[in-house]
Amino acid sequence: MMQHLALIRIKKNHKRSILICSLFCVFLMALQILFPIYRAAKNIRKDLAKSLGSCFVMESLVNTDMTEVYEYVEMENGYMQPMFIGAPDILFTQDKIDEIAGVDGIESYNASTDTILYNPDLRIKSGSYENYELKEYEEDRKKGIDIEQDSNYWWCVLNSRASTFFGCLDSSGDDYFLRGAVKLIEGRHIRPDDRGVVLISKWMAEHNGLKIGDHFTSKSMQHYAYGVGTTEDVLNEYTFEVIGIFDVISTQFYPLGDDYISELQNFHNNMFCDYYTASEINQDYYEIIYGYRKSNEQRNHPEVTFFVEDPQKIDSVIARVKQLDFYSPKYYKIHYGNSAFTASIAPLSKMQKITGAFLVLT
Repeated sequence: MMQHLALIRIKKNHKRSILICSLFCVFLMALQILFPIYRAAKNIRKDLAKSLGSCFVMESLVNTDMTEVYEYVEMENGYMQPMFIGAPDILFTQDKIDEIAGVDGIESYNASTDTILYNPDLRIKSGSYENYELKEYEEDRKKGIDIEQDSNYWWCVLNSRASTFFGCLDSSGDDYFLRGAVKLIEGRHIRPDDRGVVLISKWMAEHNGLKIGDHFTSKSMQHYAYGVGTTEDVLNEYTFEVIGIFDVISTQFYPLGDDYISELQNFHNNMFCDYYTASEINQDYYEIIYGYRKSNEQRNHPEVTFFVEDPQKIDSVIARVKQLDFYSPKYYKIHYGNSAFTASIAPLSKMQKITGAFLVLT
């Protein structure tokens, strides 16, 4: 009798019954399709974390555009120089680095900074300064123009023989090496206890006759401090020992060719040096502007890379770092240290969010 009544009810509401059954089938199909996709994306992300995601970067966001922490002061030469007036506790100083290094799950860290040095005794791979700007100045000289009174002329002269130096505690942990943009082909990497050492490119080694164990001298210049000075205005000289040679693997540094980028941007001219020396060079520039050198407690580190013990737990380690008292997203930014890992997980993270949302809805 009950079955008979049920059949009668289904016949009366057959359209509604079909709709419910159809929705139930769609629900089951969605689970069968979306859940494996969600799980696969999660597993792939874990595998990538294990192979590529062994570190994250803490970056200081304190910059001269922040009017609440910087004010511009006119120097004797008329140059407007930013002066830090903010609270010292917002700077990314060594004590904060040590605090992060003590977080559970962090194995080690690699601080990095960059600077510029003039290399009068080295051959530099030519770029836009030598190939274009200085040639235009020479045309002006032929017209009787006193180009040496133009401070920009000296800027071009210096940069045509200058290199960007990437200071690091451990060059093997630098992002350029981690993502395979450059590769050490001879010698060894820079270690935290190194002083006055450098890694140079294969091009630089071949065109300057340099080999492992050789030395050369570069100079910090007054012009790099506040835009005034010639090749004679030297602040300090730094002698480096070549301990390694790297090859430039990636072509993304100069997709349009060497002639269209500056000498400072050409990675064949760039070098890696120890962090201590790079910091001292930057202190040369700071001292001529402000009249004193910063102590370790006053130095703001641009960014520091932290390596985790278990790459698959990198997200939980980052979460613990963000819970530290000094951390504020206004003054700090955290991102995965290997840019290849960041690029790889971006679509996977998006897929997880989309499939996760559909699973919740279903």
